Amino acid sequence: MSKVYHKELETEFENFEDWLHTFNLYRGKSGDDDDQSAFDEDRLIGRFKGSLCMVKVPFPDDITREPGFDPSMGMFQGIPPNDPVNVLVRVYVIRATDLHPADINGKADPYIAIKLGKSEVKDKENYISKQLNPIFGKSFDVEATFPMESLLTVSVYDWDLVGTDDLIGETKIDLENRFYSKHRATCGIASNYAIHGYNVWRDPMKPTQILAKLCKDGKLDGPHYGPGGRVKVANRVYLGPTEIEDEN
Repeated sequence: MSKVYHKELETEFENFEDWLHTFNLYRGKSGDDDDQSAFDEDRLIGRFKGSLCMVKVPFPDDITREPGFDPSMGMFQGIPPNDPVNVLVRVYVIRATDLHPADINGKADPYIAIKLGKSEVKDKENYISKQLNPIFGKSFDVEATFPMESLLTVSVYDWDLVGTDDLIGETKIDLENRFYSKHRATCGIASNYAIHGYNVWRDPMKPTQILAKLCKDGKLDGPHYGPGGRVKVANRVYLGPTEIEDEN
């Protein structure tokens, strides 16, 4: 069953670090600075992503029961290669709520800015005048290469006719963690499959392809399709209604 999350997915799925963890790399050594977080940010020179694991042998039951787990292959199984991966990222920005006023009239003139690696998009010409709850309804396409370019920044700026535009707020999303996570956090799954309209299927893989890949990764038999919406995976049979509409 599909579930809608009303807050950041990172808090729900522990930053999508189910196997790939992030370790910050700092220059020099820590001192007795009053603002330790700001001091560490100045010393940050990079991030290492990897995984370390110490586990008691024989493996605990909760590990061996994982789908597709082979005790003879050790803990790290199904790890993708670390070769550079070229991706096309599509960012949907729907709306913002309760923005902080940036003008003397108690309003703001917000617009969207997207940054990923060396790519930067500023939708300055489409700012929304005098609005603290703007509906943007925009999408942006940005190309990137993992692992070199993985941190997506979505910012909201206040447009000013004279002077520098002020930053109202921003959010940062680690796309590489989402890309490699077993939770498949790359694109939301719609309840229905539609080929056109406002709810068109947006995932690059079709539902049958997604299910086939999950079965392959988990070393499960299937999927096997039968009449009347019948699908068999391993030793379980799932039944669901099938609705076909005339596309004409």
